[in-house]
Amino acid sequence: MDDPGDFESFDRSLGLFQVTASGVAVIIGAGIFVLMGAATERAGGLVWLSFVIAAVLSALTAFSYMELSSMFPPCQR
Repeated sequence: MDDPGDFESFDRSLGLFQVTASGVAVIIGAGIFVLMGAATERAGGLVWLSFVIAAVLSALTAFSYMELSSMFPPCQR
């Protein structure tokens, strides 16, 4: 058995932009491909409008989280 201390440690190299971009990509990727059929069945030709409304609501939610996070001081290491 190898000793756990033998392995090299990894540096934390992901910044805020990389983590945010990854999260957005996962959310959009899953939502677009999974819900497109059901959304088209209900909204018909106006399916694009339902996605615009969802995008606006998502942006408002993001702004709410940004406002909430600005109320807390940054972590000290």
